[in-house]
Amino acid sequence: DQRARLHSWAFAQLGAFIEYKARRAGVPVVHVDPRNTSRQCSECWHTHRSNRIDQARFVCRSCGVVLHADHNGSRNIAHRADAVWQRGAVNRPSTA
Repeated sequence: DQRARLHSWAFAQLGAFIEYKARRAGVPVVHVDPRNTSRQCSECWHTHRSNRIDQARFVCRSCGVVLHADHNGSRNIAHRADAVWQRGAVNRPSTA
């Protein structure tokens, strides 16, 4: 029952909830393009379908880096969010 409830949630609704809660807490939300985050190497930026060996393994065909696929994808998302902050689209929060 729980699995059915969780998997029937729309991503747009989840995103709206996250934005709402973040706004209330004063935390910026950065939207990034998720395309190819699981196929792009977070080290050399090489993107190819065969970089993703299976659900859990990522092996770059260009530089040879081996990472857990989710770790590689999360690094790509972080790089893209950082690029948005560098362009000044979002005020970077103070971490001091």
